[in-house]
Amino acid sequence: MDKRNPKNYKLLIKQKDDIAKNTIKLYKTGKFKTTEEFTLEEKLKEGEKLIGEIGGRNSWTNELFMYDILDYNLKDVKIPTLKGLLDGIYNSNSDYIYVPIIKYISKNIEPWNKEEKLEDLEWLIKNNREIFYKLLKDRIDKKRSISTVNNDIKMLARIMKITFGTDNELYMKYSILQTDLNRVLIERETGKNELNDNKKEKYIDWLNILSVRESLEDEFRRLLKEKGKMDVETKKRHYQMLLLSAYTLTSPTRLEVMTTVFTKEKKYDDQDYVYIPENGLVWYILNKKKKGKEGIEYEVGYNKESGEKLTELFRESLELYPRYNVFPVMSNWNRKARTTTVSKYLKEILNERKLTQTMIRTSYNSWRHNLGINYNLLKDDAIRQRNSVETQLKDYRKLDKKVGIEKVEIGKIKIIERKENKDYFKGYYEKKRIDINEKRREKWKDNNLMMNLKKNIRRYNNGLIPNKKTIEKYKLYKDDNGLWVSRLELN
Repeated sequence: MDKRNPKNYKLLIKQKDDIAKNTIKLYKTGKFKTTEEFTLEEKLKEGEKLIGEIGGRNSWTNELFMYDILDYNLKDVKIPTLKGLLDGIYNSNSDYIYVPIIKYISKNIEPWNKEEKLEDLEWLIKNNREIFYKLLKDRIDKKRSISTVNNDIKMLARIMKITFGTDNELYMKYSILQTDLNRVLIERETGKNELNDNKKEKYIDWLNILSVRESLEDEFRRLLKEKGKMDVETKKRHYQMLLLSAYTLTSPTRLEVMTTVFTKEKKYDDQDYVYIPENGLVWYILNKKKKGKEGIEYEVGYNKESGEKLTELFRESLELYPRYNVFPVMSNWNRKARTTTVSKYLKEILNERKLTQTMIRTSYNSWRHNLGINYNLLKDDAIRQRNSVETQLKDYRKLDKKVGIEKVEIGKIKIIERKENKDYFKGYYEKKRIDINEKRREKWKDNNLMMNLKKNIRRYNNGLIPNKKTIEKYKLYKDDNGLWVSRLELN
């Protein structure tokens, strides 16, 4: 479905009321300024060709913002709340960023100016088109940036998504309006997707990342030949090489690949897998939901060569180092590692700059876009990364093609002598003794009664008989098994 064309919507109807008339007037005459003054109509008409490059039409020049549904039946939906946004209960930890915008609307834009209306966002959903118009007018009158308008629309899209889901036409409307505005204006006019000096120092070009991967493999093979597979250096270089390969020889995932386990049969449960079939390419089977997206499975590789290479490396790795977890704790390959631990291993690969999965995704998507690949390939990447083409263009792609071409060097292996656990914990306690004892005292002070109670109940059930005063103080009684318990514990 072409979401930019209003004719493809079944429920959205073009409105001709005062709100619609005032909105189209603002679109045509309201002035914003970056390096020069402009109206939305001027810039978005210029952007029609730009948007067409990824296979869509311009939602703004099609006046999609004037469309609305006629019947807001909210009986069967769960209305989001401010508290829910703050607590991150809607499958996202970043919803809190929309709360200030909603509070601003309530306090500054009529008729939503009463604090008691804030908690339940039904008022925002039902009046979304009028809010869109009044926010746009407010931003123009107060000479706010176009990026502020972009964030306003992003908030509306998010609320519609939480309320109705991704198949809802109100969500699709605001989502594509924000995508097109971002593509035409935010990227080109404000430099959002261009690297500032600080980011340029951290950014690593995709071809350079591939070069690092190749260097890791070369060093691993040298160490394997010279020192054998069980040497500490050999194992660490192999681990780093395989980890970077898992992110660079196929469309890079988020963190989920870091906690995958090996399997030789397809499994669909609550675990993510690297499936190694008897023949053919390796598969990623990612069963867990991510960012609200359902599980997905696919053969690795973004082309024939990369898929075959990554398959070969996974097979070799499992043969050299038989194990359950694909990326275990480096010092103990029988132990599962957390994503924070594996992320740390990834960051340690380079000497000065830090590799992260976000950096790798950014570099990969910038590389793919700058190659000029077609929309279908961009969409295939988006499906594997469990986002959208629009998300890649907004959040990951960087426009500067000349950044990060200088050579980066992989870090030297640091071999840390292993100590006995007993000595380690003793040394840790000596260093942290004051802090540990202070925390114990605070815990005892805060919960003195309950800690005393639990200790004494153990003593009473081991033979000590409580006196009448103690029984009353702790509200003790014997249960059906003849054991002392307290009503205080049940409250």
